Amino acid sequence: PAGVDALELGAALGLVIARPACRVAEAEALGHVGALLVAADLSVPHASFYRPSVRFKALDGSCRLGTPVARDGLDPDALEIRVEVDGRPVQQASTARFQRHAARLLAEVSAFMTLHPGDVLLTGVPFGAPQVRAGQRVRIAIGGVGSLELDFVAEGS
Repeated sequence: PAGVDALELGAALGLVIARPACRVAEAEALGHVGALLVAADLSVPHASFYRPSVRFKALDGSCRLGTPVARDGLDPDALEIRVEVDGRPVQQASTARFQRHAARLLAEVSAFMTLHPGDVLLTGVPFGAPQVRAGQRVRIAIGGVGSLELDFVAEGS
């Protein structure tokens, strides 16, 4: 966007909901997930992350989603995440190190809101998200799930 030098690139695993999830137990939560996808959660970086106003951080259309793939035995809590900018690796992480495992996150979210088929719940982004600028190309890959490639251009280009 105009007036923004860079965007923060949050590489995330998305859980695609296959059947309604309302107050589901953690032990049953992953049974509501039909597919997984790669997501890029883009935001305006801020010096302090202490409760920034969403309207100063989020942008319309700032969550880009890859192609869903069937879960078929993939463990959402044991996947490698790799981010490259202009062909150079800038971040490597694992969903195994996330604060909450996927089933617990889905159970906790479904305790206060119903998720419907087709909804996507992001499992979180690794600490230290890289920043990207206009003119750069990004590739996010999540083992077994696939990849998502994005080109960044200045607004109005």
